[in-house]
Amino acid sequence: MTITIINDCRDANAAGRQVTRTAALFGQLGPTAGGTVNFIGVRNSLEAGGNLIDTIDALGDMPGVILLNVAPRNGHARKWGNGTPFGYFRYKEILVVISIDGYSLSLVKRFKLTDVVKLMDTKSAVEHMVASG
Repeated sequence: MTITIINDCRDANAAGRQVTRTAALFGQLGPTAGGTVNFIGVRNSLEAGGNLIDTIDALGDMPGVILLNVAPRNGHARKWGNGTPFGYFRYKEILVVISIDGYSLSLVKRFKLTDVVKLMDTKSAVEHMVASG
């Protein structure tokens, strides 16, 4: 399986940490779950949106995961109580996990790749996991 990270934390150290963590996470899911982990560094959410469409196109009908995290970290970001929320959707055999802010989803909407993006409530999920042990 191909896993692609699209992120605005793009210096070599940040990219290396993200690729290593992703490879370790997916490698723990079973011997066939691992695969190629690619990193695409971007400057902003519009650039991320274009790379998202390119990556979806490159995967075609193959299964894959795209992890896109480009979010404001000051000023505008303060509108969210717990930071920019994450959501996800599926397109064909591709799972896309994405930060919900800026223009990252603009081309997904324009090309009508999904009707629904499911929002994750990370804070409540973590609280539930901690309470459940």
